[in-house]
Amino acid sequence: MQSYDIIGDVHGSLDKLTDLLHALDYVGEIPSHRDGRQAVFVGDLIDRGPGPAQLAIVRLVKAMVAQGSAIAVMGNHEFNALAFATPVHDGSRHYCRSHLKPHNREKHAEFLSLSDDEREECYQFFYTMPLWAELDGVRVIHACWHQATIGAVAQRLGGNTLRGPDDIRAASNHVDPLFGDVELLLKGPEVHVRHLTGHPFIDKDGTPRDNARLRWWKSVGERLIEFVELGDPGKHPEGFDFTHLENLPFTNPLAYDSTIPVVFGHYWRQRHHHDPSWAPHLDDSYSDVTACVDFSAGGNGPLVAYRFNAGDTRILPENYVVGSLVTPSSASN
Repeated sequence: MQSYDIIGDVHGSLDKLTDLLHALDYVGEIPSHRDGRQAVFVGDLIDRGPGPAQLAIVRLVKAMVAQGSAIAVMGNHEFNALAFATPVHDGSRHYCRSHLKPHNREKHAEFLSLSDDEREECYQFFYTMPLWAELDGVRVIHACWHQATIGAVAQRLGGNTLRGPDDIRAASNHVDPLFGDVELLLKGPEVHVRHLTGHPFIDKDGTPRDNARLRWWKSVGERLIEFVELGDPGKHPEGFDFTHLENLPFTNPLAYDSTIPVVFGHYWRQRHHHDPSWAPHLDDSYSDVTACVDFSAGGNGPLVAYRFNAGDTRILPENYVVGSLVTPSSASN
């Protein structure tokens, strides 16, 4: 059986990636593990970090995949890059991800600073990244493993990869079923917080929002903070995070109900202090069969990996490997 080192969202943090690969005992110009372990990237290799660092990361991961020392699944930022580059139809000046929205350009600015040829090199690799990976004893996906949705997408695509521009167009079209399915797998489910509480919440960028990410790995909850990602608590009304809901308990219709471990990223977990002994927390970041590995490496958090060893049947918190807590220059926003 194979063992894996599943690495969280890199987001252009080249120094953090090279440091973590070294800590995981990957060596060589194209890193590989002396014991034959495979690195598995959960997606979101790009955006947030400087353009040259993003390109270097894509080239490094691409080389590792070609060598067989890594697997890389697609994140929503790789999908967004493809959508930004794909016209809504051949010859159109409008794109699947609008060029007219300042927010889209701002989030993508460093990647767009690369040359046309460099971006095209990245796009070709992004198309090879599967939407999910069913590995030897463990599952890996960027945001949310939902078996019925995975089955529908596999039937639609004939597999687990987006095959070209037509699939990007379909997955960007709000009236196409593929849109909602890919959104769920790459961005995760959301709940309408205003409907539950009467108030919006404030996201990590300080923006009021009605919809919040659902912690799909949680089956039930009695307070909002137990099952919803709530951004910056310091900006919420007093007691908001601990709101008791009218209909208790909340029951999650998308709760993961398999015994096969699944590792994912996307959820921008936060470390709350600079304690060197800091580690991910139960319920907040993992359960017996689910583990998040996104700890804000694209900001001021560490790049984190989960070491899945051959024969493991549950998530073991001691298998997390937390990279440097220092934010290097290549990880700047």
